[in-house]
Amino acid sequence: NLPNGEKSFIQYEEGVFKNFFLTTSEKYFLNNFSGHVVMPVFDQGLSFNQTVIDNLHKAKIFLDFFDLTDFNRNINDIQYMLKKSHGAFFGLNESDQILINEIKQFSQSTGKPCLVTLGKDGAVYFDDKEYSVDAKKVNVIDTTGAGDTFIATFMSAKISGENTVDALKYARDHSAEVVAQKGCLITP
Repeated sequence: NLPNGEKSFIQYEEGVFKNFFLTTSEKYFLNNFSGHVVMPVFDQGLSFNQTVIDNLHKAKIFLDFFDLTDFNRNINDIQYMLKKSHGAFFGLNESDQILINEIKQFSQSTGKPCLVTLGKDGAVYFDDKEYSVDAKKVNVIDTTGAGDTFIATFMSAKISGENTVDALKYARDHSAEVVAQKGCLITP
């Protein structure tokens, strides 16, 4: 684990991405899918991401760039993908203020919403306005799944019609529940 609680995955071995392709039926499915898609983006999977994005004509695509480590923490390296999406997610730290400001500028200049989770410092969301939420103070046991939980519950709330502030609070509360226990579980 890194000092900020994130996990470090330093070894990549070629696997499914090496010879990835879509079958005719998979292309048909993607071309006709009209829901919301949250897609993780890793440097080694860019051809996969691009292929899927190019075939999602009706879906709303949101990209999760994590902490941008795969892209040298440079938003300019991913702008071509951001422009094809409906929005993006990032997992940064309060100390990443320059990068956060670049994300804010991108969001404001393109109209594409961007959510930045900040771990113990909460989260900030940019669209035509800026929204933020403080983290809920809990005894952190395990951060596994905290960012995924935040994104999933935030998206669920927004799709269900919640306003941005309530969606952020909902996501914050569920993420706090996840980090306060071992493993990524939310108890009913």
